Amino acid sequence: MILLAFLLHTTLDWVDTSYRAVREMLPSRGTFFEHTRALTQYILFEDWDHMMRFMYDGLTKPTTLTKTIIGTARQEAPVLCLKYLNVELRIAAF
Repeated sequence: MILLAFLLHTTLDWVDTSYRAVREMLPSRGTFFEHTRALTQYILFEDWDHMMRFMYDGLTKPTTLTKTIIGTARQEAPVLCLKYLNVELRIAAF
């Protein structure tokens, strides 16, 4: 199993330029997979390329986080809407 993982990672290094670009910005493969594990627990990506673009943008572009409160009617609970790199997270405030 370890040899299969090594083969897969080496192949990704050779053929996937977006993977290689993200990996070069991080200190180790372990760090890359820690970031990948954390991101995939909270964000559903369309595909591998979408996740690689998100990681690359997060590592190269200055971070901007926009915050808005929506839902002001009395019967609605206010919702905190966070948007970061075109990913939107809505949190209901009770």
